[in-house]
Amino acid sequence: MGDFNGHVGKWIQGFEGVHGGNGIGERNVEGRMLLEFCDEKQLCMVNTWFRKTEKRKVTFSAGGNETEIDFMLVGRKKTESI
Repeated sequence: MGDFNGHVGKWIQGFEGVHGGNGIGERNVEGRMLLEFCDEKQLCMVNTWFRKTEKRKVTFSAGGNETEIDFMLVGRKKTESI
């Protein structure tokens, strides 16, 4: 678990084994770097695999902006039991 300040966004293009398609917002450079790291290390972002309301996805809020920047990373082999 970590605070990566990366916005991975809603879309999974190119990161199907990493991103579950349930993120929020747009992807930024740090988010892409985090996705690439996860792909290289065979990790997935388990909190993007579960459908939640937009409000429940938010892990950071400031100045009227809400985003998801905290992710639970788990080895892909371990996700079979989740």
